[in-house]
Amino acid sequence: MFLFLVILQFITALFCFSAGIVLFFIFRKTGKKFVLHGSEILFSFFLLSLSALSGRIADMIGAVPPVFYFAVNFVFSPLFILGLSGCVFDLVSVPEHARIRLILDFYGVFFVCFYAVVWFTGKFEELKLLLNIVCIWGPCAAALIYTGIRWKKFRSGLFYSGRLLAFWLAVVNFTCLTAGLLFHALADISPYLCMTSFSLLILVLIFKNYFSPFRTDSNNSILSPSAAFCKTYGITLRERDIICAVLAGKQNKDIAQSLFISVKTVESHLGNIYRKTGAANRLELFSLLSQ
Repeated sequence: MFLFLVILQFITALFCFSAGIVLFFIFRKTGKKFVLHGSEILFSFFLLSLSALSGRIADMIGAVPPVFYFAVNFVFSPLFILGLSGCVFDLVSVPEHARIRLILDFYGVFFVCFYAVVWFTGKFEELKLLLNIVCIWGPCAAALIYTGIRWKKFRSGLFYSGRLLAFWLAVVNFTCLTAGLLFHALADISPYLCMTSFSLLILVLIFKNYFSPFRTDSNNSILSPSAAFCKTYGITLRERDIICAVLAGKQNKDIAQSLFISVKTVESHLGNIYRKTGAANRLELFSLLSQ
């Protein structure tokens, strides 16, 4: 059991760190804040699994300096709270400057201060359960309840199937985490299985909707408008991406997911493409590109 947990925590740390790095670079490219919030959650998962893994290794090779645990948890706490609240608010379409977002930001700062006071006064072990409730159980329960209240908003938007799977993963994990109060094995295993599942889900969504190549022809070359075509009709780089996606047989919703833009933005770009090329629809655009 000990070896199994070490391997599980190592795999969790590896997948969460990898997915977090990928999301961070996508944020650098797109500037989408919900991508940044997702990377914050993944990095907090990485720190949590790293802390647990260090504890397991310490049982074999000796004690890990207490300051290491303090530093890891000090960073983990605000990352998790702010990342989780940010993602939930993004998924249920809460305005960027809404008061509730500001309240959660202050809550993250408050918890960091509270944690530091608890640590330096030597009360950490006595208040460990309270800290877990305030930092993990409380925010998770609030996120699930708030998502349930605004379920119609949650179900709309991009990555419909992915967000539903993520929600039920969260429900299962929270249930197992709570049951872990009675069954210790569940408390040890379920969080890391869930974190690994989340990171794999995110990596799959990224590969499917962001990095996956467009359809290729019989020579295995990507179907795309030529440089001459783009120059002749004044096609921009973003419009070229849209045309490539159209050539791949993607519908507007799929294109929006692939390029991290809204369906309305896709429709606007397609309108500009049709106007510039004189094509009335996809079929005419195909015919024009095949000439």
